[in-house]
Amino acid sequence: MRKAILALFFLASITLLQSCFYFNAMQRNKALYDPYSPFQYGFVTDDMIEDGEKLKEKYPDEDFLYNRVATTYTFDVDMALLKAEAKEDTKKNNNRSSSSKKKKKKKKKESKVITVTEKNLEKVIGDLLSDVDESSWTKSGVTVIEKNNLDITALDDGLKFNHAIFYTGTESVSGVTATYADDVTSKFIVPTLTKNYEDNGIFHGDVKVALMSLPTYVVGNSLQLNYSRYYNDYRYLTSIYFPEDHLVKEKVISIELPEGLDIEIVEMNFDGYEITRTEGEPPKPEKKKTRSKKSKRTKKERTSRKNRRDKTKTPTKRIINYVIKEVPAMHNEAANYGYSHTVPHLLVMCKSYTDGKDTIQLMNNTGDLYKWYSKLANRMENNNEKIKTIAEDLTKNYTTDEGKISAIFYWVQDNIRYLAFEDGIAAFKPDECQNVYEKRYGDCKGMANLTKEMLKSIGYDARLTWIGTDRIAYDGTTPTLSSANHMICMVYTDSASKKRYFLDPTEKYVSFGDYAQRIQGRKVVVEDGDSYIVDSIPVYNYDHNKTEKTENYTVEGKLLKGTVKRVYNGESKTLILRSYNSVKTDKRERALRGFLTNQNDYNLEAEGMQHSDFTDRTQPFEISYNLAVKNHVLTKDKKLYINLEWDREWANYTIDTARYSHYSFQHKKHQTKTATLAIPAGYSVSHLPKPIEVVNEYFIFRAAYKQQGNSIIYTKEIIMPKGHLHRKQIKEWNKAVLQLTDFYDSYIVLTK
Repeated sequence: MRKAILALFFLASITLLQSCFYFNAMQRNKALYDPYSPFQYGFVTDDMIEDGEKLKEKYPDEDFLYNRVATTYTFDVDMALLKAEAKEDTKKNNNRSSSSKKKKKKKKKESKVITVTEKNLEKVIGDLLSDVDESSWTKSGVTVIEKNNLDITALDDGLKFNHAIFYTGTESVSGVTATYADDVTSKFIVPTLTKNYEDNGIFHGDVKVALMSLPTYVVGNSLQLNYSRYYNDYRYLTSIYFPEDHLVKEKVISIELPEGLDIEIVEMNFDGYEITRTEGEPPKPEKKKTRSKKSKRTKKERTSRKNRRDKTKTPTKRIINYVIKEVPAMHNEAANYGYSHTVPHLLVMCKSYTDGKDTIQLMNNTGDLYKWYSKLANRMENNNEKIKTIAEDLTKNYTTDEGKISAIFYWVQDNIRYLAFEDGIAAFKPDECQNVYEKRYGDCKGMANLTKEMLKSIGYDARLTWIGTDRIAYDGTTPTLSSANHMICMVYTDSASKKRYFLDPTEKYVSFGDYAQRIQGRKVVVEDGDSYIVDSIPVYNYDHNKTEKTENYTVEGKLLKGTVKRVYNGESKTLILRSYNSVKTDKRERALRGFLTNQNDYNLEAEGMQHSDFTDRTQPFEISYNLAVKNHVLTKDKKLYINLEWDREWANYTIDTARYSHYSFQHKKHQTKTATLAIPAGYSVSHLPKPIEVVNEYFIFRAAYKQQGNSIIYTKEIIMPKGHLHRKQIKEWNKAVLQLTDFYDSYIVLTK
């Protein structure tokens, strides 16, 4: 009996071990029944799995590793088409085909006032789409083919490699194929899901995204993804970025140029990266260490492939190569100041093409850039007769130029809803003024054009103005479409003094003569008939945005009670007005109280609020109220421990030092606080916290307590003089923030 039990136990153990073995085997080989599985063809080897596990130890935070990314941009020139384009550019830009006019007339007839809401937003976007000028997508005289080869290694079992290819209406994507373990016999067409891409306030763009998800099955398995992108207009290839969404061991960028094409390549943010530039044949990838027998090629096959490559060589082409190694993955980052300031990339600008004695100028200088801008602007068929009546009505009670201009500026701000729209030429061509007026919505170009035409209708010299915001590292005059991402209006008050103002109606509640941080100091290109004007937006220092808090407190038992007055200027004021007016009317009082009590901190209770008009942009915004504070007065052994800091701006606000971009504070800041505490009768000061002062090029922290007669004065000053934090200063910022936090946690000590 005992032997039988032992035998059964032994058999059960064997069965359990077999089950575990088969379970693990199936987990690793569960893809045997998947038609795309590498196990169907024996591509995955033990060596590959072992190498993959070693890579995982080296890169524990990564799911995938790009072994190598190779991208080749091949430029092609059609001289006949280039000459035709140049001839067309000499004609008057406002000549439109009869079919286009008919389409515009139909559009004009159907336009009507529309109140844009969340419910009808989808219909509004549909209407915008129906107005897209697809002629903007036609082939230009210079085109580009971009060929991509991605070699990826999985660093864990059971993963899926997700990849997105972004492209616009001026581009097309084709030839999306993949192989496993670099073996051509496993090649297959990659199934993709294509849809419109919407992000960052762009309600609709012609940006499309092709999504794919490819299983990699086991750690160490490699996947090669190949696809091509075709640019039918060289202008839309503006920049080439090196980082990918996963760490890249090596990336090769090759640019193939035909003889006669003059191109300028500007190397941006190369410092700190291992990047080499060569000319000639692109560097070849390193040979793989392991390959299954089935995927090896014979000497005859290799020779045949080499001969085919040699036959297709084009010696007249110039090839420029960039190789970068160990590129960290790039992810979306909060408070992103703009990747073009920090991420390594190439700015690509086609200057001209020479064929024999004939030279065609492409985008050689600011003048060429302006010609392209103005050609699109001249396609508009503005009719300002309808808007002239309202412009006259808005300005009839004003006697000064500033009064009249600001009245129109504020009306566009308040009555035209901003809808960002980027689709083909619509990403650069403004909508007609009458369309924006009648529909009551538009993008920055449409709103700028409406402002311009309203001002022109009453006699002012107003002009469209192209500008790049501070997210862009390039000068607004740089001859590339990536140098401008915004349009505003410039107006002269009169022809004699030529005093001018810049108007950005997309900035809700900004006051006339004030400018958002994102455009301050930026160079602009202003229309001037066949010529153009280069100008710059005025710059304000941090005092322009100053916020001041003045507080007075007394101790009443365990409470601090007193009065508070806040004053907001510049962009801090604009933000207050914009936030308040964006809240539903019946919830504004509650929202305001929450703002004054640090998002409803239960220790703070605000009463008796009195404030300026929330619609008045012209004056600093002021608000006064009574404040009661709990849990900031502690008693022990005839001593009072008092803390006058509950706002705690930037306390514990550390920033990741590994981020790619500079950190944006939205605008320059100057925050001040002066709090006066009446020392209770019978008490004297036995301890005041040590003052703190940290001065940096990008931030300043000052805070201190001092006794003055029977009062204690607490002063605090926080300054962000540039409006952003350079990523190289993040470590210093983190140290300073911890010092500031320690100061906030310190107490006044009063002894009886």
